[in-house]
Amino acid sequence: MPKVATEIKNHLQIEANKGKMFCVGGVKGLKCDYRRGKPCYFLQWKVNGKYRYHYLNTTSLKEAKEKAREARAWIDEGLDPNEIKRQEAAQREELERKEREKKAKTLRVVADKYFEHGLSVGLWKGKDQGAKKISRFRNHPIYKELAETPLSELTPQRAFILFKDCWAETPSQADKIHDTLNQIYNYAVAYDLAETNPVDKKGPFGVLIGPIIKARKKPNPLPAPKYQDIPKLLKDCIPYTSISKKAFIFQVLTATRGEATRTLEWEDVDLEKKIITVKPENDKASKEFNDSTRPRDIYLSEQAIQLLKSIPRISKFVFPSREGGGFYALGSGAIPEFLKGVHQEKKLKDGIGWVDSNCLDKNGKPKPIVPHATARSTFKTWSQEMKHSDRATELCLLHKPKDIYDGAYNRAELVEERRQIMQQWADFCLQGIDLKELFS
Repeated sequence: MPKVATEIKNHLQIEANKGKMFCVGGVKGLKCDYRRGKPCYFLQWKVNGKYRYHYLNTTSLKEAKEKAREARAWIDEGLDPNEIKRQEAAQREELERKEREKKAKTLRVVADKYFEHGLSVGLWKGKDQGAKKISRFRNHPIYKELAETPLSELTPQRAFILFKDCWAETPSQADKIHDTLNQIYNYAVAYDLAETNPVDKKGPFGVLIGPIIKARKKPNPLPAPKYQDIPKLLKDCIPYTSISKKAFIFQVLTATRGEATRTLEWEDVDLEKKIITVKPENDKASKEFNDSTRPRDIYLSEQAIQLLKSIPRISKFVFPSREGGGFYALGSGAIPEFLKGVHQEKKLKDGIGWVDSNCLDKNGKPKPIVPHATARSTFKTWSQEMKHSDRATELCLLHKPKDIYDGAYNRAELVEERRQIMQQWADFCLQGIDLKELFS
Protein backbone atom coordinates (compact mmCIF):
# COMPACT_ATOMS: atom_id res chain seq x y z
CA MET A 1 0.00 0.00 0.00
CA PRO A 2 1.39 3.49 -0.87
CA LYS A 3 2.86 5.49 2.07
CA VAL A 4 0.26 8.29 1.87
CA ALA A 5 -2.58 5.76 1.86
CA THR A 6 -1.07 4.05 4.91
CA GLU A 7 -0.93 7.37 6.78
CA ILE A 8 -4.56 8.12 5.94
CA LYS A 9 -5.61 4.65 7.09
CA ASN A 10 -3.68 5.03 10.38
CA HIS A 11 -5.24 8.45 10.93
CA LEU A 12 -8.74 7.07 10.34
CA GLN A 13 -8.04 4.27 12.80
CA ILE A 14 -7.00 6.79 15.44
CA GLU A 15 -10.14 8.88 14.80
CA ALA A 16 -12.25 5.77 15.18
CA ASN A 17 -11.00 5.39 18.75
CA LYS A 18 -12.21 8.74 20.10
CA GLY A 19 -13.02 8.53 23.79
CA LYS A 20 -10.68 5.60 24.38
CA MET A 21 -7.12 4.85 25.48
CA PHE A 22 -5.52 2.25 23.19
CA CYS A 23 -2.29 0.90 21.72
CA VAL A 24 -1.22 2.61 18.50
CA GLY A 25 1.24 0.07 17.12
CA GLY A 26 4.34 0.66 15.04
CA VAL A 27 6.54 1.29 18.13
CA LYS A 28 6.66 -0.96 21.17
CA GLY A 29 4.71 0.66 24.03
CA LEU A 30 3.30 3.56 21.97
CA LYS A 31 -0.22 4.41 23.17
CA CYS A 32 -2.83 7.09 22.62
CA ASP A 33 -5.25 8.58 25.14
CA TYR A 34 -8.15 10.07 23.14
CA ARG A 35 -10.54 10.66 26.01
CA ARG A 36 -10.22 14.47 26.18
CA GLY A 37 -11.18 15.53 22.68
CA LYS A 38 -7.74 15.23 21.06
CA PRO A 39 -5.11 12.47 20.79
CA CYS A 40 -2.44 12.40 23.51
CA TYR A 41 0.44 10.09 22.58
CA PHE A 42 2.75 8.54 25.14
CA LEU A 43 5.19 5.70 25.55
CA GLN A 44 4.69 3.09 28.25
CA TRP A 45 7.33 0.70 29.58
CA LYS A 46 8.16 -1.25 32.71
CA VAL A 47 11.09 -0.86 35.10
CA ASN A 48 11.32 -3.32 38.02
CA GLY A 49 7.68 -4.27 37.56
CA LYS A 50 6.41 -0.67 37.59
CA TYR A 51 5.01 1.20 34.62
CA ARG A 52 6.67 4.40 33.48
CA TYR A 53 5.31 6.92 31.01
CA HIS A 54 6.90 9.36 28.60
CA TYR A 55 4.51 11.88 26.99
CA LEU A 56 5.39 12.93 23.46
CA ASN A 57 3.68 16.37 23.39
CA THR A 58 2.17 16.14 19.92
CA THR A 59 -1.23 15.48 18.31
CA SER A 60 0.37 14.25 15.08
CA LEU A 61 0.58 10.48 14.69
CA LYS A 62 3.61 10.78 12.39
CA GLU A 63 5.52 12.98 14.81
CA ALA A 64 4.47 10.77 17.73
CA LYS A 65 6.00 7.70 16.08
CA GLU A 66 9.25 9.56 15.34
CA LYS A 67 9.58 10.72 18.93
CA ALA A 68 8.56 7.30 20.24
CA ARG A 69 11.28 5.53 18.21
CA GLU A 70 13.92 7.92 19.62
CA ALA A 71 12.65 7.40 23.19
CA ARG A 72 12.39 3.62 22.69
CA ALA A 73 16.03 3.48 21.63
CA TRP A 74 17.01 5.22 24.92
CA ILE A 75 14.84 2.81 26.91
CA ASP A 76 16.45 -0.17 25.22
CA GLU A 77 19.82 1.22 26.32
CA GLY A 78 18.60 1.41 29.91
CA LEU A 79 18.10 5.17 29.88
CA ASP A 80 15.08 7.18 31.02
CA PRO A 81 13.83 9.48 28.22
CA ASN A 82 12.14 11.74 30.81
CA GLU A 83 15.49 12.31 32.54
CA ILE A 84 17.18 12.95 29.19
CA LYS A 85 14.52 15.53 28.30
CA ARG A 86 14.92 17.21 31.69
CA GLN A 87 18.67 17.45 31.17
CA GLU A 88 18.20 18.86 27.67
CA ALA A 89 15.71 21.42 29.00
CA ALA A 90 18.15 22.42 31.75
CA GLN A 91 20.94 22.79 29.21
CA ARG A 92 18.73 24.94 26.96
CA GLU A 93 17.75 27.09 29.92
CA GLU A 94 21.40 27.54 30.92
CA LEU A 95 22.38 28.48 27.37
CA GLU A 96 19.50 30.95 27.19
CA ARG A 97 20.54 32.43 30.55
CA LYS A 98 24.11 32.86 29.38
CA GLU A 99 22.88 34.41 26.14
CA ARG A 100 20.74 36.86 28.10
CA GLU A 101 23.69 37.72 30.34
CA LYS A 102 25.94 38.14 27.34
CA LYS A 103 23.49 40.48 25.64
CA ALA A 104 23.12 42.45 28.87
CA LYS A 105 26.91 43.10 28.89
CA THR A 106 26.98 45.32 25.82
CA LEU A 107 29.62 47.99 25.36
CA ARG A 108 27.01 50.66 26.14
CA VAL A 109 26.08 49.05 29.48
CA VAL A 110 29.64 48.36 30.62
CA ALA A 111 30.95 51.74 29.38
CA ASP A 112 28.28 53.47 31.47
CA LYS A 113 29.39 51.46 34.52
CA TYR A 114 33.03 52.34 33.87
CA PHE A 115 32.30 56.05 33.45
CA GLU A 116 30.17 56.08 36.59
CA HIS A 117 33.00 54.33 38.47
CA GLY A 118 35.60 56.76 37.08
CA LEU A 119 33.63 59.82 38.12
CA SER A 120 32.92 58.43 41.59
CA VAL A 121 36.59 57.70 42.40
CA GLY A 122 37.98 60.86 40.79
CA LEU A 123 39.73 59.03 37.97
CA TRP A 124 39.90 62.21 35.89
CA LYS A 125 41.27 65.42 37.32
CA GLY A 126 39.80 68.83 36.57
CA LYS A 127 36.18 69.84 36.52
CA ASP A 128 35.44 69.00 32.90
CA GLN A 129 38.10 66.43 31.97
CA GLY A 130 35.92 63.41 32.70
CA ALA A 131 32.85 64.87 30.97
CA LYS A 132 34.87 65.72 27.85
CA LYS A 133 36.43 62.25 27.72
CA ILE A 134 33.03 60.58 28.04
CA SER A 135 31.39 62.84 25.46
CA ARG A 136 34.22 62.36 22.95
CA PHE A 137 33.98 58.58 23.26
CA ARG A 138 30.18 58.39 23.04
CA ASN A 139 30.07 60.61 19.96
CA HIS A 140 32.73 58.70 18.03
CA PRO A 141 31.64 56.43 15.13
CA ILE A 142 33.53 53.44 16.57
CA TYR A 143 31.49 53.58 19.79
CA LYS A 144 28.25 54.00 17.87
CA GLU A 145 29.15 50.95 15.78
CA LEU A 146 29.88 48.83 18.86
CA ALA A 147 27.44 50.25 21.43
CA GLU A 148 24.96 47.35 21.32
CA THR A 149 27.63 44.67 20.80
CA PRO A 150 28.17 42.27 23.74
CA LEU A 151 31.72 42.67 25.02
CA SER A 152 32.42 38.99 24.41
CA GLU A 153 31.66 39.31 20.68
CA LEU A 154 34.31 41.91 19.83
CA THR A 155 37.36 40.21 18.33
CA PRO A 156 40.84 41.67 17.67
CA GLN A 157 40.14 41.26 13.96
CA ARG A 158 36.93 43.30 14.07
CA ALA A 159 38.55 45.95 16.27
CA PHE A 160 41.39 46.19 13.75
CA ILE A 161 38.94 46.77 10.88
CA LEU A 162 37.22 49.53 12.87
CA PHE A 163 40.42 51.27 13.93
CA LYS A 164 42.75 50.94 10.94
CA ASP A 165 41.42 53.86 8.85
CA CYS A 166 40.92 56.05 11.92
CA TRP A 167 44.49 55.40 13.05
CA ALA A 168 45.87 56.25 9.64
CA GLU A 169 43.80 59.42 9.10
CA THR A 170 43.34 60.91 12.59
CA PRO A 171 45.96 59.20 14.78
CA SER A 172 45.59 61.54 17.76
CA GLN A 173 41.83 60.99 17.93
CA ALA A 174 42.24 57.25 17.38
CA ASP A 175 44.71 57.10 20.27
CA LYS A 176 42.21 58.74 22.62
CA ILE A 177 39.29 56.52 21.57
CA HIS A 178 41.43 53.38 21.79
CA ASP A 179 42.75 54.40 25.19
CA THR A 180 39.20 54.76 26.53
CA LEU A 181 38.02 51.49 24.96
CA ASN A 182 41.08 49.71 26.35
CA GLN A 183 40.34 51.07 29.85
CA ILE A 184 36.70 49.95 29.59
CA TYR A 185 37.79 46.39 28.73
CA ASN A 186 40.39 46.34 31.51
CA TYR A 187 37.67 47.48 33.92
CA ALA A 188 35.35 44.75 32.57
CA VAL A 189 38.01 42.04 33.02
CA ALA A 190 38.76 43.26 36.55
CA TYR A 191 35.08 43.03 37.54
CA ASP A 192 34.36 39.72 35.72
CA LEU A 193 32.27 41.42 33.03
CA ALA A 194 34.57 40.13 30.29
CA GLU A 195 37.14 37.36 30.04
CA THR A 196 39.69 39.02 27.75
CA ASN A 197 40.61 42.43 26.33
CA PRO A 198 40.47 42.24 22.50
CA VAL A 199 41.98 45.74 22.04
CA ASP A 200 45.09 45.21 24.17
CA LYS A 201 48.11 46.36 22.16
CA LYS A 202 50.20 43.69 23.88
CA GLY A 203 47.99 40.95 22.40
CA PRO A 204 46.79 39.94 18.90
CA PHE A 205 45.29 43.40 18.33
CA GLY A 206 48.74 44.94 18.70
CA VAL A 207 50.14 42.55 16.08
CA LEU A 208 47.43 43.63 13.63
CA ILE A 209 47.53 47.36 14.26
CA GLY A 210 51.29 47.66 14.84
CA PRO A 211 52.34 48.18 11.19
CA ILE A 212 49.73 50.93 10.75
CA ILE A 213 50.88 52.80 13.84
CA LYS A 214 54.50 52.47 12.76
CA ALA A 215 53.77 53.70 9.25
CA ARG A 216 51.65 56.72 10.16
CA LYS A 217 53.13 60.17 9.87
CA LYS A 218 54.94 61.43 12.91
CA PRO A 219 53.26 64.48 14.43
CA ASN A 220 54.86 67.82 13.72
CA PRO A 221 56.64 69.48 16.65
CA LEU A 222 54.55 71.95 18.62
CA PRO A 223 55.17 75.62 17.80
CA ALA A 224 57.52 77.46 20.14
CA PRO A 225 59.51 80.72 20.05
CA LYS A 226 63.28 80.76 19.76
CA TYR A 227 64.72 80.36 23.20
CA GLN A 228 66.55 83.69 22.73
CA ASP A 229 63.12 85.42 22.61
CA ILE A 230 61.81 84.10 25.93
CA PRO A 231 62.80 87.30 27.83
CA LYS A 232 60.87 89.41 25.28
CA LEU A 233 57.85 87.12 25.57
CA LEU A 234 57.79 87.34 29.35
CA LYS A 235 58.18 91.11 29.19
CA ASP A 236 55.06 91.17 26.99
CA CYS A 237 53.21 89.48 29.87
CA ILE A 238 53.72 92.40 32.28
CA PRO A 239 50.45 94.27 31.49
CA TYR A 240 48.31 91.24 32.43
CA THR A 241 47.14 90.48 35.98
CA SER A 242 45.34 87.12 35.77
CA ILE A 243 46.27 83.97 37.68
CA SER A 244 46.70 82.33 34.25
CA LYS A 245 49.58 84.73 33.61
CA LYS A 246 51.39 83.60 36.77
CA ALA A 247 50.72 79.98 35.92
CA PHE A 248 52.25 80.48 32.47
CA ILE A 249 55.35 82.21 33.83
CA PHE A 250 55.75 79.46 36.45
CA GLN A 251 55.41 76.82 33.75
CA VAL A 252 58.21 78.49 31.78
CA LEU A 253 60.49 78.94 34.81
CA THR A 254 60.07 75.29 35.85
CA ALA A 255 59.82 73.79 32.33
CA THR A 256 56.83 71.73 33.48
CA ARG A 257 53.86 70.33 31.62
CA GLY A 258 50.59 72.24 31.72
CA GLU A 259 48.74 69.66 33.82
CA ALA A 260 51.46 69.59 36.47
CA THR A 261 51.33 73.38 36.74
CA ARG A 262 47.53 73.74 36.74
CA THR A 263 46.95 71.06 39.37
CA LEU A 264 49.84 72.00 41.67
CA GLU A 265 48.72 72.19 45.32
CA TRP A 266 50.38 74.08 48.17
CA GLU A 267 51.03 70.79 49.95
CA ASP A 268 53.29 69.88 47.00
CA VAL A 269 55.43 73.01 47.57
CA ASP A 270 58.38 73.16 49.97
CA LEU A 271 59.77 76.70 49.93
CA GLU A 272 62.49 75.89 52.47
CA LYS A 273 63.91 73.08 50.38
CA LYS A 274 63.11 75.05 47.18
CA ILE A 275 61.32 72.14 45.58
CA ILE A 276 57.92 71.09 44.25
CA THR A 277 56.81 67.48 43.83
CA VAL A 278 54.37 66.58 41.08
CA LYS A 279 51.81 63.98 42.14
CA PRO A 280 51.83 60.78 40.01
CA GLU A 281 48.20 61.36 38.98
CA ASN A 282 49.16 64.80 37.63
CA ASP A 283 52.28 63.63 35.81
CA LYS A 284 51.75 62.54 32.23
CA ALA A 285 54.79 60.26 32.11
CA SER A 286 53.94 58.49 35.38
CA LYS A 287 50.43 57.75 34.09
CA GLU A 288 51.53 56.85 30.58
CA PHE A 289 54.13 54.34 31.76
CA ASN A 290 52.25 53.33 34.93
CA ASP A 291 55.40 54.10 36.89
CA SER A 292 55.07 56.17 40.05
CA THR A 293 58.84 55.88 40.66
CA ARG A 294 59.69 58.21 37.76
CA PRO A 295 61.39 61.53 38.69
CA ARG A 296 58.78 64.05 39.89
CA ASP A 297 60.81 66.59 41.88
CA ILE A 298 61.41 70.02 40.37
CA TYR A 299 63.96 72.38 41.87
CA LEU A 300 62.96 76.01 42.14
CA SER A 301 64.94 79.10 41.23
CA GLU A 302 64.86 82.15 43.48
CA GLN A 303 62.58 83.86 40.95
CA ALA A 304 60.13 80.94 40.94
CA ILE A 305 59.98 81.12 44.74
CA GLN A 306 59.36 84.87 44.57
CA LEU A 307 56.50 84.25 42.14
CA LEU A 308 54.95 81.68 44.49
CA LYS A 309 55.21 84.09 47.42
CA SER A 310 53.28 86.67 45.42
CA ILE A 311 50.23 84.36 45.24
CA PRO A 312 47.74 84.52 48.15
CA ARG A 313 46.85 81.11 49.61
CA ILE A 314 43.07 81.24 49.15
CA SER A 315 42.75 77.66 47.94
CA LYS A 316 44.55 74.35 48.17
CA PHE A 317 45.53 74.94 44.53
CA VAL A 318 48.48 77.24 43.82
CA PHE A 319 46.79 78.51 40.67
CA PRO A 320 43.07 78.43 41.49
CA SER A 321 40.04 79.14 39.35
CA ARG A 322 36.93 80.38 41.11
CA GLU A 323 33.63 78.97 39.86
CA GLY A 324 30.36 79.26 41.71
CA GLY A 325 31.05 79.08 45.41
CA GLY A 326 34.32 77.17 45.33
CA PHE A 327 37.85 76.98 43.97
CA TYR A 328 39.13 74.53 41.39
CA ALA A 329 42.38 73.92 39.56
CA LEU A 330 42.74 76.03 36.44
CA GLY A 331 41.00 74.48 33.44
CA SER A 332 43.08 72.92 30.67
CA GLY A 333 42.36 75.86 28.36
CA ALA A 334 43.29 78.67 30.78
CA ILE A 335 47.04 78.94 30.07
CA PRO A 336 46.69 78.44 26.28
CA GLU A 337 44.00 81.16 26.20
CA PHE A 338 46.28 83.54 28.10
CA LEU A 339 49.17 82.96 25.67
CA LYS A 340 46.75 83.36 22.75
CA GLY A 341 45.84 86.80 24.11
CA VAL A 342 49.52 87.79 24.34
CA HIS A 343 49.99 86.63 20.75
CA GLN A 344 46.99 88.60 19.48
CA GLU A 345 48.10 91.77 21.29
CA LYS A 346 51.54 91.55 19.65
CA LYS A 347 49.93 90.84 16.28
CA LEU A 348 47.98 94.09 16.51
CA LYS A 349 51.28 95.92 16.84
CA ASP A 350 53.52 94.16 14.33
CA GLY A 351 51.10 92.14 12.18
CA ILE A 352 52.90 88.91 13.08
CA GLY A 353 52.45 88.06 16.74
CA TRP A 354 54.16 85.27 18.64
CA VAL A 355 54.56 82.55 16.01
CA ASP A 356 56.97 79.77 15.10
CA SER A 357 58.24 80.26 11.55
CA ASN A 358 59.33 76.60 11.44
CA CYS A 359 55.82 75.28 12.18
CA LEU A 360 53.39 75.95 9.36
CA ASP A 361 49.65 75.32 9.15
CA LYS A 362 47.91 73.78 6.11
CA ASN A 363 47.89 77.19 4.43
CA GLY A 364 51.63 77.59 4.85
CA LYS A 365 51.36 80.24 7.57
CA PRO A 366 53.40 80.12 10.81
CA LYS A 367 51.48 78.74 13.76
CA PRO A 368 51.06 80.70 17.02
CA ILE A 369 53.23 79.37 19.84
CA VAL A 370 51.74 77.12 22.54
CA PRO A 371 52.58 76.87 26.28
CA HIS A 372 53.92 73.29 26.28
CA ALA A 373 56.61 73.86 23.65
CA THR A 374 57.32 77.37 24.93
CA ALA A 375 58.10 76.03 28.40
CA ARG A 376 59.85 72.77 27.51
CA SER A 377 61.29 72.83 23.99
CA THR A 378 62.95 76.20 24.56
CA PHE A 379 64.39 75.00 27.87
CA LYS A 380 65.88 71.90 26.30
CA THR A 381 67.35 73.82 23.37
CA TRP A 382 68.82 76.44 25.72
CA SER A 383 70.26 73.73 27.99
CA GLN A 384 71.95 72.03 25.03
CA GLU A 385 73.36 75.37 23.89
CA MET A 386 74.72 75.92 27.39
CA LYS A 387 76.41 72.49 27.24
CA HIS A 388 74.59 71.13 30.29
CA SER A 389 74.62 67.35 30.62
CA ASP A 390 71.84 65.51 28.81
CA ARG A 391 71.03 63.44 31.90
CA ALA A 392 70.59 66.48 34.13
CA THR A 393 68.46 68.21 31.48
CA GLU A 394 66.20 65.18 31.08
CA LEU A 395 65.75 64.94 34.84
CA CYS A 396 64.82 68.63 34.96
CA LEU A 397 62.09 67.84 32.41
CA LEU A 398 60.95 64.86 34.54
CA HIS A 399 62.04 62.49 31.79
CA LYS A 400 63.48 59.16 32.81
CA PRO A 401 66.91 59.08 31.11
CA LYS A 402 67.30 56.12 28.77
CA ASP A 403 69.53 53.43 30.22
CA ILE A 404 69.94 49.98 28.68
CA TYR A 405 70.42 48.62 32.21
CA ASP A 406 67.26 50.38 33.47
CA GLY A 407 69.13 52.36 36.09
CA ALA A 408 70.95 49.38 37.52
CA TYR A 409 74.23 51.34 37.60
CA ASN A 410 73.63 55.06 37.08
CA ARG A 411 71.17 56.16 39.72
CA ALA A 412 72.55 59.67 40.30
CA GLU A 413 69.83 62.31 40.67
CA LEU A 414 72.29 65.18 40.03
CA VAL A 415 70.49 67.42 42.52
CA GLU A 416 73.03 70.25 42.69
CA GLU A 417 73.51 70.33 38.92
CA ARG A 418 69.76 70.47 38.38
CA ARG A 419 69.43 73.31 40.90
CA GLN A 420 72.12 75.26 39.06
CA ILE A 421 70.46 74.64 35.68
CA MET A 422 67.04 75.84 36.86
CA GLN A 423 68.57 78.97 38.45
CA GLN A 424 70.54 79.79 35.30
CA TRP A 425 67.41 79.24 33.20
CA ALA A 426 65.41 81.66 35.36
CA ASP A 427 68.22 84.23 35.23
CA PHE A 428 68.22 83.96 31.43
CA CYS A 429 64.42 84.13 31.05
CA LEU A 430 63.96 87.13 33.33
CA GLN A 431 66.98 89.22 32.38
CA GLY A 432 66.16 92.92 32.25
CA ILE A 433 62.65 92.43 33.68
CA ASP A 434 61.28 94.11 36.82
CA LEU A 435 59.95 91.14 38.81
CA LYS A 436 57.60 93.29 40.91
CA GLU A 437 55.92 94.44 37.70
CA LEU A 438 55.87 90.93 36.19
CA PHE A 439 54.52 89.20 39.31
CA SER A 440 51.91 91.84 40.15
